Amino acid sequence: MDTGSGKTQVAMLRIQAELDRCAAEQRIWFLAPSVDLCIQQHDTLRQAMPAYKMRLLTGQDNVDKWSELRIWDAALDQARVVLSTHAVLADALRHGFIRLTSLALLIFDEAHHCIKKHPANIIMKNFYHELKATGANVPHILGLSASLVMSSNLSSVSYSKIEANLDSVSVTPRIQREDLMRHVFRPECRILRYGIDNVQDEPASKGLQALHRALIQHVSSSVAFAEPETSKRNEKGDVVQRTLKRFYKLAMHIFVELGASAADFFIRETIVFLRTKSSSFQDLQLDLEDSTVDTLLAMFRNARIEQACQQEDVHFSKISAKVQCLLDYLLQNPGDEICGIVFVERRVVASVLSSLLNNHPAANGKLRCIPSVGGSSFSGRKFAITELVDCRSQKQALGTFRRGLANIIVATSVLEEGIDVQACNVVACFDVPANLKSYIQRGGRARHQHSRYGILLKVRADQSKVAKWKELEDELTALCQEERDQADVYRCIEAEDQAMDYVLRVESTGATLDADSTLQHLHHFCQRLLRDPYADPRPEFAFHEDENGLIRGSVTLPSSIPAHTRYASSKRTWRTEKAAQKDAAFHAYLALFEAGLLNKHLLPICQEWNANEGLEERAPPARLQIEILDPWDQTTGEDWHKLEIQITPSDSLWLEHEPPIHVILNTHRQTSTPPTLKLYWDGQISFETRFGQSTPCRRPSLPTLRKMHSFTSELYRAPRSERHWQVDAELLTLFEPSKDELWSSDGVARPADQFCGKQLKTLLRVGKRDSAPYLFRQWAQHGGVVCTRLPKRRNFSIALQPKLGVELENTTATLSPAQQQRTETFALHDCTIDSVTVPWARIGLFMPDILQHIHDYTLVDELRAKLSCNVSLHNRDYIRSAVTAPSAQRSSNYQRLEFLGDCVLKYVTSCQLFNTHPNWPEGYLSQRRSLLVCNATLACAAIRTGLGRYIICDPIDYRQWTLPSTTSTKRSREVSSKSLADVVEALIGAAWLEAGTEAAIRCIGLFLPALPIPMLFHESTPTKGKCSGKRVQVEALIGHQFTNPDLLSQALTHPSNAHVSRTESYERLEYLGDAVLDMLVAELLAAHIDKLTQGRMTQIKAALVNADLLGYFCFDLRFAETHPAINTATGEVRETYERSLADYLAFHPGVAFVHRDASARYYEFRRASKQGLEHGVCHPWAELRQMGINKMFSDLVESILGAIFLDSGQEISACRPFAQRLGLYQYANRVIDEQVDVVAREALTESSHS
Repeated sequence: MDTGSGKTQVAMLRIQAELDRCAAEQRIWFLAPSVDLCIQQHDTLRQAMPAYKMRLLTGQDNVDKWSELRIWDAALDQARVVLSTHAVLADALRHGFIRLTSLALLIFDEAHHCIKKHPANIIMKNFYHELKATGANVPHILGLSASLVMSSNLSSVSYSKIEANLDSVSVTPRIQREDLMRHVFRPECRILRYGIDNVQDEPASKGLQALHRALIQHVSSSVAFAEPETSKRNEKGDVVQRTLKRFYKLAMHIFVELGASAADFFIRETIVFLRTKSSSFQDLQLDLEDSTVDTLLAMFRNARIEQACQQEDVHFSKISAKVQCLLDYLLQNPGDEICGIVFVERRVVASVLSSLLNNHPAANGKLRCIPSVGGSSFSGRKFAITELVDCRSQKQALGTFRRGLANIIVATSVLEEGIDVQACNVVACFDVPANLKSYIQRGGRARHQHSRYGILLKVRADQSKVAKWKELEDELTALCQEERDQADVYRCIEAEDQAMDYVLRVESTGATLDADSTLQHLHHFCQRLLRDPYADPRPEFAFHEDENGLIRGSVTLPSSIPAHTRYASSKRTWRTEKAAQKDAAFHAYLALFEAGLLNKHLLPICQEWNANEGLEERAPPARLQIEILDPWDQTTGEDWHKLEIQITPSDSLWLEHEPPIHVILNTHRQTSTPPTLKLYWDGQISFETRFGQSTPCRRPSLPTLRKMHSFTSELYRAPRSERHWQVDAELLTLFEPSKDELWSSDGVARPADQFCGKQLKTLLRVGKRDSAPYLFRQWAQHGGVVCTRLPKRRNFSIALQPKLGVELENTTATLSPAQQQRTETFALHDCTIDSVTVPWARIGLFMPDILQHIHDYTLVDELRAKLSCNVSLHNRDYIRSAVTAPSAQRSSNYQRLEFLGDCVLKYVTSCQLFNTHPNWPEGYLSQRRSLLVCNATLACAAIRTGLGRYIICDPIDYRQWTLPSTTSTKRSREVSSKSLADVVEALIGAAWLEAGTEAAIRCIGLFLPALPIPMLFHESTPTKGKCSGKRVQVEALIGHQFTNPDLLSQALTHPSNAHVSRTESYERLEYLGDAVLDMLVAELLAAHIDKLTQGRMTQIKAALVNADLLGYFCFDLRFAETHPAINTATGEVRETYERSLADYLAFHPGVAFVHRDASARYYEFRRASKQGLEHGVCHPWAELRQMGINKMFSDLVESILGAIFLDSGQEISACRPFAQRLGLYQYANRVIDEQVDVVAREALTESSHS
């Protein structure tokens, strides 16, 4: 495969497949020809497969000194993938430290090296082939190469020899090569001719001249003072002389290749390097003794070489024609952004040329160059003084180039093979490539469209060399032309239109599709699916050619499609890919239809979800007129009903001799017996109102009715001012005193001065205040009367709370102590004394609450009777709360139950759809669920079942309240569709809270007949699979042992990887786990429902299920393993490897950067987030958001919840231990117990539970 076409990706996928199927004790060994390439591949594999331990063996580990088996065993303990050079494995095999039988797969990167006596070929020849000859099991082999040629002589290349050496077959993309070439661009090679410099006998470089004089002087002095007995001195002189000659020769080469300025720069930098090596370059070992270095430095100082070099222009103005040609080539398009590689032969040329290009005036700052010459990691390596190598900068060179800090990298052949650098738009060969392999691989680095590839050659080069190069160029041209001709043949064949007789027809609708139209429909179907940002939604086609040259096509649909439906292939073989593609597309679309993913019109089923399936086509209006169900409504029958009511004061009034009062309520219809009602007069005094059974009786006589009307009117008027005395003649509720009660009011008010000095037990009325009633306190000393107003508040069913400066529920009344004690004094002539005593007048104030209480519970009992055929609910308080809107201003409303019902409805609906439609992708399930549980659907369900009649949404208007009568009764009222939907959810929540999930399911079935009842539960089918190490580790981490390991595999498969693993991705499980998580949180909050408001519950849930928190939990759930390791300084040590749940997510190698970045941010911000979660007074929204963990990791948590749920037979209790391990329960309890502020102060990241 061409450079940049994805060989490393192929290797990663092959490794993943082998790890999934091989024994846990077997390893995979990845071999690369250089240390740098090993390091690069190790980093790439570790990011792509964080769940597996990787081991890199290089010279830093002193592998050549590992002489004991225990050292090798310790170094490779628990390692599943090992990376090294060929020589490391060859030595290990040679000495028996590694056995080939312990390896499952051998990967040879740059496989063209497997020839002759290369260590790669030694591994195969001496160990692999010998072992295979015995009949023993041998590892699988995978070789990777851009070209299997090493020589410039194409005829000498023997592909069969390399294939035999590797015991493999050489394959390359052929059928789909045109598709591959759309992403791999081959540049046209251009020969760059440069002129010949006039190099005189005396060089133009001052530094080179000075160095030459020093060399001549040293040689002369060495000859003059040579003596036989001074052997040591002669030996030292020889070393100095050899070093000087090598130095001068290399400087001369720089002069010829790069110019005088470059030669002086090289000489000066070499002397500086030699002088400062002891302090600045302690990591380098020179190949000279210190005494030799001192001698050289003294010689350079005496010859004033540095001073001679500094006389030259520091801007490299004196350059060679070759360098000028290179500069012109690099800068030929001034407006283009440059990103390129310049290949040179010598390491030192790379360093000097890099500095020259950086500083030359013609570059004008457009070139930011950095050298890259590779480097051995072997600690014993010694360097010559002329190498000018900075090991630290070499380690960072590739990173600097990849980050864009440098745009030109000047490199030796080290960058030809394997090393991953970004696609370049300029590649230049400063020196002619050594062979055809170098030519091809260097050209492969120019992968941008319209990129340039140039090779520098002299104008009058040697004729034989030019002829050889031209011959090579002609051979390559011929090969390329042959490939182009073959491509033209393929295009001509593809243009043929082969007839097909495939037809897909639906008789009931007449819908018809043929093979020509299904391809477009298949693309349309895939585009309608919910998309993962890292998964390609398009169908993926592949083609296979048989021995007769005929083609069979296959297609793989996106990972959200169930695995058994995702793959289809053509039923015949065809001459063209086009025909094979249509054949495969037709049968894929046919499979979708048979799986129920298409409707009878052969379109995606989500386009026809409407009233035909029990759903409404149109949403109801925002507000609707609903008929009122009035329990006081007059009937035509003769039967009346009596309800005895007992009002008992608190102990403080008992001490004042105020006994309980009994009254009887007469109604036209039978009412319910509501529970005891507690009424609050003030902060100290309260009353309990108990109700008897409503019993039928005969219609009262007319005189009796008049007495009841008079009694009811007096009770009503007693605590009210004169302007509110209007009472309708035809009342629907009539009170009368119990037979045991003494009622002595004559309805006449008397002047106050008649009672002066007496203790009053009745109310006073003040004439100038519209005859408003007042409570008597005492007689004033100067003839007046001291009074207290009746409470301004009228809702006595709400407990009175002191003002504490905190926000209370909107249904809670407040009154300060000062307001309770405020008194007023009036003149006697302004006051009259009422005939109704205070206890009876107080009943007149309580009338609205008492009658509304009876009214509400009568509605509740009628609704219970209506629901009894589907669900039996006994807790009347739950039902009353469920049908009471916040606007009614009762002591409780539906908000908390609606919150729970929303979670339960989502959970039940999700399970129903998941079980009923096993072929539906997650997108279909989510769309269908959204339609089923949306407010419009629920409001229509409430209208269809007549639920609106029972909703309590109107508050008691205490100021304008009148006794129920024939004229005051309304026949209809306006209710919002939102309230209708909320009441449906609240009733579901009430059913679940009282009787559990089964009752909730029956209640849902009443309102949503589109859902099948009872719920279909599919038990998990146990499977016998190989117990891999990865599975064991994940099960230990999450605290659940799977009976069906396939569910765990699916939960750990990201959509980007599903097409590789042939496993369905986690999307359906994530859909289910999302609902399970909501249910777990609902259970937790329901346990504290009495002390949490609906708003608080919503805020807590939003914090607990937020994607940022779940992503944090995914990385924070981890375990550590300690293994023996080797330390070169101290010997054997212990190493600890940490793995998180996120590390086990299987994704496509191209998505590895997401895991890498998320992991880095987790380690950066986890301390602040952990502190906030464990000890903060506020939820750490900002810290978790700053961590920015990708949503795929919160999806992983939810998918595992879904997998556990299914594996346990859909028992939600089985998911609680995993939630406990995550830390979700612990944090939720702390939020509730310590009242942690969970209000999001900033815009939240998009949650999976938005």
